[in-house]
Order: sequence, then structure tokens, then C-alpha cells
Amino acid sequence: MLKYIFKTFTKRQIMMIKLLLLSNSATVFGAYFKIMDNPNGELLLLIGIGLSIIGTLGIVSKWAKGGPI
Repeated sequence: MLKYIFKTFTKRQIMMIKLLLLSNSATVFGAYFKIMDNPNGELLLLIGIGLSIIGTLGIVSKWAKGGPI
């Protein structure tokens, strides 16, 4: 079933899914560093949140389906 779902995605949508996976790891690392009182933890959290917003908007946008913006 997953193979069928991923076959229907375009290359741009797959690229946005990879971006979402990257944002999840940045958010987890940012949360870990924030808990350990590292000053860069907030920056990693903000980057992770920003990437997840960009990835989500990229998947649902007209651009990802192959059309113009």
C-alpha cells in the first residue's frame, strides 16, 4: 500500500517529504539541546519548526504537483 502511495507522488512532493523528515530530526535534536540548557537548542527548534512549515506547505501546494506557483 505504501508503494502505491509513494508512486503517486511527484519528485517535488518526495523532496518535500524528505524535508519533513529532516525537520523532525532537527526538532528532536533541538528539544534535547534545549533540555540540556544548550543555548543553540532554541535555534535548532526554530529551524525544525520552520522546515516543517515549509515542507507541509510544499506538499500541498500547486508547485509540488508540477504546476506553476
